[in-house]
Amino acid sequence: MCDSADQTVKLRAANFFSHLFSMGIAGGALFFLGAVLWVGATATKVGQPKPEAMLLMLPVGLICMKTLRDGMVWSFALFEATEEGLQGRLLWMRESVSWTDICRMRPSEGRYVHLNIGGRYLDLRIPGGAEDGDCYSRLHRAWRRGVTGSGRRNVPLYLRSFLPAGAWIAVSAVVLLGASAVTAVWLRGDADWWVAALLTAIGMGGLLRGWRISSEKIVLSREGIVRTRLLSHQFIPWGDIDLLGTGFFQDMPPWHGRVRIESRRGAFRFSTKLPLIWPIARYLHLVCLHSFRLDLASGEFLPPQSTDRLLNIQRVTEMASRLHRRYLLTGIAQLMLLPLVALGWFAALAAGFLFKNCDPVTWYDVAASFRRARQIRACIEEFQALEAGIGSFVGGRGLPFGFVRTTAKAEKF
Repeated sequence: MCDSADQTVKLRAANFFSHLFSMGIAGGALFFLGAVLWVGATATKVGQPKPEAMLLMLPVGLICMKTLRDGMVWSFALFEATEEGLQGRLLWMRESVSWTDICRMRPSEGRYVHLNIGGRYLDLRIPGGAEDGDCYSRLHRAWRRGVTGSGRRNVPLYLRSFLPAGAWIAVSAVVLLGASAVTAVWLRGDADWWVAALLTAIGMGGLLRGWRISSEKIVLSREGIVRTRLLSHQFIPWGDIDLLGTGFFQDMPPWHGRVRIESRRGAFRFSTKLPLIWPIARYLHLVCLHSFRLDLASGEFLPPQSTDRLLNIQRVTEMASRLHRRYLLTGIAQLMLLPLVALGWFAALAAGFLFKNCDPVTWYDVAASFRRARQIRACIEEFQALEAGIGSFVGGRGLPFGFVRTTAKAEKF
């Protein structure tokens, strides 16, 4: 259904096959937990009931029911476009997706619309009888209007873990099923309680890791940058950013762009794919004119704009010295880590997914760290020469790769 108003655009979710595996595991886990409880209730070797077993299996049951609920909603719900975002409805279950949570929106053949919602993906099917292009254009205009009006935009994140969030959750679910089996044996008196508790702790830790990856979100607003992870919320105003590092890594796959933010309120970094990093980097450079600039790929270093020349030289020397030590030590640590990474690759040949799309460290990373340290050291020498009055930092060079001129107009992305 696609009427004349943007708010009446309705599309059906079409994510059943992408959620089939997780829903199957959750359903099987609930059946297994029911069997464990039945065995515990009919066990002949149990002298007294053990309520501790319920404490071990309650988190697993809640997670499985939440997985089934989300899978059903994201697979069959009817989503309607409103002023705030997309509102999904399936029986008594409701799901809302804010416009600002949507990172990307694109159409595809077969009357589908693909949405990137942080680390999750939602496919919507345009109902029969509606014009494909007209329905998508109305939905896209509603999304752009909601994002522009809020002044907030999510950044699609990339390379956040050696394992994707789904792999963490799947492996943890298997561990938790093993913990439930050990719990059943413990109820019969043939196992120790601490084994079940240890497996449950490992499984819950893996689930928390997967939740942390899937819940991480970077939002750019008019006031500053926001990172959300699990239940934490970190906000850094643009004026508090001391160092802005950007880098475009396209010498070897996977090609991506990196951003590092440092301030007195903390530091964090994130990565995204190359087609998306260009406008994001331009916007960051234009709203952070007062901060130091660092090209993460080459190590080129630029000072903030300042009217106090002597103070600027002192600040640059201190910052550059700290960055030089950091990347020098990082390169040494990465060089020592390479043998362990090689062993990990051999151990992961059977699994095949351990390092999917994310190498922990390679020769290229080691060379990049030493290259940054060497380039920053050269910047220190130039600033020391400038302080002595025998040189100039700029020296006729153009802006380094990855930086934009501060006189450019801010670009909306």
